[in-house]
Amino acid sequence: MRQLMNYGKRGDLVLVMSVSGNSPNVVKALEWAKQNGLATVGLVGAKRGRVAELVDQVVVINSTHFGRVEDAHMGICHMLCYAFMENPDIGKV
Repeated sequence: MRQLMNYGKRGDLVLVMSVSGNSPNVVKALEWAKQNGLATVGLVGAKRGRVAELVDQVVVINSTHFGRVEDAHMGICHMLCYAFMENPDIGKV
């Protein structure tokens, strides 16, 4: 949360992950992000939780099994990392 407050600025993108969608620190970070004009994306499990209500875009892994959801989140993060590594101009203004 503190890192987000120190470095996040209007127009940045915040990506969060929470299997339950109710992780208190993640919810607090999203509330701060929304109040300060940051775009938000959430990766959640089937229960969705508060995170799904707060984010601009939600990706739901349709399972309540923590391990399966975490594995899917990890796969998505790896794909995003490779996309940025292979296309360094993505996201530049």
